[in-house]
Amino acid sequence: MNHKCPNRDEMHRRARLAAVLAVSVATIASHMVSAQDPNRSKPYHPTHVLVRFKPQVSDASLNAAHQAAGAVRTLNSYHIIPGLKLVEVPEGDVEAAVAAYRQRPDVLYAQPDHIFHLTRLPNEAETPTAEFDKQWPLLNRGQTIQGQTGNVNADIDANVAWDFWQGDADFRVAVIDTGVDYNHPDLAANIWTNTGEIPNNGMDDDGNGYVDDYHGYNFLYDPVEDPIRDGFDQDGHGTNVTGIIAAVGDNELGLVGINWRAKIVPLRACDADGCAESKLVLAVQYCIDTNIKLSNNSYGFCEQSSTYPGALYDAFKQARDQIGHLAVAGAGNYIDTQGGPRHCTTLNNDLSAVWPASFGEDNEPNNPGLGSVIAVAATNNQDRLWASGSTMTIRG
Repeated sequence: MNHKCPNRDEMHRRARLAAVLAVSVATIASHMVSAQDPNRSKPYHPTHVLVRFKPQVSDASLNAAHQAAGAVRTLNSYHIIPGLKLVEVPEGDVEAAVAAYRQRPDVLYAQPDHIFHLTRLPNEAETPTAEFDKQWPLLNRGQTIQGQTGNVNADIDANVAWDFWQGDADFRVAVIDTGVDYNHPDLAANIWTNTGEIPNNGMDDDGNGYVDDYHGYNFLYDPVEDPIRDGFDQDGHGTNVTGIIAAVGDNELGLVGINWRAKIVPLRACDADGCAESKLVLAVQYCIDTNIKLSNNSYGFCEQSSTYPGALYDAFKQARDQIGHLAVAGAGNYIDTQGGPRHCTTLNNDLSAVWPASFGEDNEPNNPGLGSVIAVAATNNQDRLWASGSTMTIRG
């Protein structure tokens, strides 16, 4: 089959337009987030540690470091980040293991396997059949939403943009989330299909290293607990996010996405309880391996520590450097005043960083801002900063 290859200017045009549309997606999605529940579980996996070793570390040094940290076994390595390992330690020993690894001269960093939590959606967004007027961020005519009358034109002027652009049926956007219901009638036409893969045959037909990635991939795959290998949504959040990004437009059905046409790649790295950082890194690795230039990331984690950013930062840095990947992330729309596990104590991201949105900032001397992570805060239908939203200093 012959494909016409777009020139560099055309590819840059697509990337810029898709990035602008995805930023609008994050704006809409972020206004839907509710306050953090302080009763959620610990902010990291109870038996996992991510540790990155320096280049050319010897096997003897590596084994000695694992022994000193009490590691049970190595669970995973990441080919996009040299030296990064996911290791298992006894339950309750995560902090001690991290401390032991950090004492080793051949370790670049060690950290818990943080749990990033999904943004949360209101009741009217839980079904993809809501009326268009409820999508006030696209076109605000002054309609009343949850008892509050909006300001006319407090929106993204989607109707103006649609005169010039309705999306690109060939442009892929990775949704790193709980997956996507790719059978939904208002989404199915905009779901990416890997034509080199035969679905559900338990084989890697196209040889890309991923078994049965027919519609994206499931990084939580378990033959008993999570048996679908591609990116089908089993929790609902990713489907809602995808509807905002690319519900089919001009079809007189349900919602309309900012992109009427797109190719959504469902990457299931999260479930209803959140997203392990080790799984998020695998999802970004998939983007690199399959040359996906843009991702939506509707999750966040607060870490008030000089030892972070770590593994996910490195993954997005590799994605930027290797394929020019752009990542869109909500700036974080919650504040935790109850001493909960995420420790977001202020609405100002310069004072209380929210990852991955804050990867775009110059937060640490050893971790300069990436410039490829686009962070977006939320406003309400009266064009005011959303009461539970975050602020972020924008630097040119």
